[in-house]
Formats: sequence, structure tokens, C-alpha cells
Amino acid sequence: METGPAVITTKQLAQSIRISLTENGLFDEKRTIGKFNDCVDTVAVPCIPPMRTDGDTSLLKQTGISIEGKHYEIVNVELPVSKQSRNKNTLKQLETALLELISSVTTIMSNGKNIEKSNEIDVEKLKRDVPRNWEVRGNLALIDEKYLQESIWKEFGDELWKTICKVLNVTKIALKSVVSTDGFRTPQVKLVYGEDSWVQHTDNRIKYCYDVTKCMFSSGNITEKLRVSSFPCSGETVVDLYAGIGYFTLPYLVHAGASFVHACEWNPDAVAALKRNLTLNKVANRCQIHEGDNRTIDLIDIADRVNLGLIPSSEDGWPVACRLLKRKSGGILHVHQNVASKPSNHDSELDTEQKISKSDDKKSEVSRIWTQWALRTASVIKHMLESLHKTEWNTNVLHIEHVKSYAPHVDHLVLDLECRPT
Repeated sequence: METGPAVITTKQLAQSIRISLTENGLFDEKRTIGKFNDCVDTVAVPCIPPMRTDGDTSLLKQTGISIEGKHYEIVNVELPVSKQSRNKNTLKQLETALLELISSVTTIMSNGKNIEKSNEIDVEKLKRDVPRNWEVRGNLALIDEKYLQESIWKEFGDELWKTICKVLNVTKIALKSVVSTDGFRTPQVKLVYGEDSWVQHTDNRIKYCYDVTKCMFSSGNITEKLRVSSFPCSGETVVDLYAGIGYFTLPYLVHAGASFVHACEWNPDAVAALKRNLTLNKVANRCQIHEGDNRTIDLIDIADRVNLGLIPSSEDGWPVACRLLKRKSGGILHVHQNVASKPSNHDSELDTEQKISKSDDKKSEVSRIWTQWALRTASVIKHMLESLHKTEWNTNVLHIEHVKSYAPHVDHLVLDLECRPT
């Protein structure tokens, strides 16, 4: 925890305040946004000098982030150190530990001969080869295989991995490459230190157990998993068409209170992990796994809610979802999709005020593209439902959720679509 000035605001406005502070070079990246005085809807956004801590908001107004009728208090507050800052400190520790490992021996074996280190070691080159980032899953660290390529590291065998484990506070090391395009999105991961490649990772009080060499864990979906956890699903039957290891199946069961979930998954390795996770979280009695292609699933007219959590597109699952929705009452579809939006960009010659206006125009254009996608999707699904049931249906766009940026000008969105027979 570190103490420093912060803007006290509401939860709803926190991100807009953070963006404005960042654009003006006043956001403190060493600390993270956190609750203020344990208030549910009040948060502290860390800032750096020249912010004053006597309640004065004039500097805020100068940055252009004051909103009519809103008062922003600036106080000194203790906030957690940001993940980025923690990683920087850990990186320094890792760099130091690995260079000390090299300096702990007087000679290096190379091609069967003793070679004096002083003639062989390029310290700066080795520093660049030290892992700059990693993912920790339970007691395992996942490191990109592009690091630790210098031949000198091979001379240390398990001592190298033991040193990294000590710094990162783990007991296993795995190296990762690009994700396979085999339809299962199988990770290209190799365990290099540790007894086995199974890990247990806790996310939002849900335990996920899986084999890192066979299944992926998408940390970028955390906001959507939290949103699913908040859904009012008591008494509902939910179908998760792309269950994986339980990314959304488990939040529906553990937090959202769904009465029963049908989980569809065609990757046998993911199914094995899903079975373990249902038992681990004590919800196996409220879930049935349907292994194989969900387009051949033998279910109809049972769902109050269908989750279509597949990107880049879940469109193949739309007809399935229409068959699954309850014929008499309908339900809600959560449709995932990668949506491309690239507004024109010719603002290099614009002044600051024009750039701000241009930025607002771009946001409006992106929002328009998202809305168009949602309305087209609603129209297509309405037609599917009416063709299937031979009666009229209404499809109503409830919400468009931006999960994350998938690539430049490509966004992972979720459409909450209410579908009701008329």
C-alpha cells in the first residue's frame, strides 16, 4: 500500500476521471483505483502532483475533467500498489537473481571445455533475455518462450528454474508459444519445471482447475464473468453453448443462482477440467455436461437464458439458441462477437480543441457501428425464431457490453438480447 493524493468520486465516473487524468499526465500509475473508506459506490482515483490535497478542485477544472454540478474532493489516501508497478519491482529482482546465478560460478562448461566467463558473458544482452512479463496461474508461472534463448542458461539446468520459482513465488514453470488454430484453441505450452501441468486458479471466489498444456484461461474476460455473476438467474435454466472449463458456467451457478445449467463443450480436455471444476465448487448436482458439437444437442424448449460465449463469432450457435429458448415465454440471449470499427483518422494537422472534438466524433462513430451490429443481429435472430415457431416474436436490445479490445479497431462485444413471443 502507498499513500498519496487521489480524486474521490463515484464508481460510475471513476473510469472517465482516470482517462482524463491520464491524458493530462496526472494519473498515478504506481497505485491502483480502490474503494474509499469502504464505501460501496465511492472510489479513489490516484493522481500525482500538482494536485493539491486541501479540497481545492481548480486544478481538476484546468484539466478539463470537471463535470457541471459535480464536486471532486482531493485527499491523501492509501491505495494498493498497481500490478504494473509490482511487476517492475519483480522484474528487477528476477534480473538481479539470474545475473547473480551466473556470477556464482567461476567457469562455464561449453562444448566440453572450461571457458572463462569474462570472455563469454555479455551482461546487457543477458538482461534483455530475462523474462519481461509472465502470467501466474496458481503455483505455476507461464513465460513466453521468446525469453531465455541465450545458450548460457542451458548450463544451469534446474537451478535456472528454481531461481525463477523463488522470485515469482511459484513451484512450476511452463513456456508458452502461439495458440493453436485447431478449433479447440489448444495452447502451445511446455512444462519445463514441476511435477505436472495442472493448476488451480481462483477468480472472483470461483476455483478453476485445468491443465495449462491443454486448456487456455482467458483472464481478459474477467469483466464479463463479473457481470454474469451479477445476473438475477434464480429459478432459471441456463444453457452455456461454449462452456470450456467453466468460464461462464461457474459464475451462473456459484454467484448468479441459476437453478440448472446445461454446459456444451466439444474439447475433451476442457470437458475433463469442467467436470473437476463443478465438483471443486460444489455445484455438480446443478449442471449437466453435453460433450460434442452443440449443433447436434438433443435439447429444445428448455432455456430461460442462453450464453453464446464464442469469438470471433458465435453465429453458428444462433439457430441452436433459438431452438433452446422456451417456446411460450422466450428468454435472453448473450451473444458474443468481435466487431470491427475503424473510423477515419485525418487529424495530424488539427489543433488541440479540434482533436478533442474529433475524438468525440470517433467515439460516436464507434458507438453507431456497435448499435448497427446489435440491431442487425436482433433482426436476424427474430427471423430465425419466427421461421422456427411459425409465429411472431419480438427481439429487444437490452444492452451492449464492451468486454475488451481484441485487436486494433476490433472489439469483443456482448449483446444482451431479449427474445419474446408476441
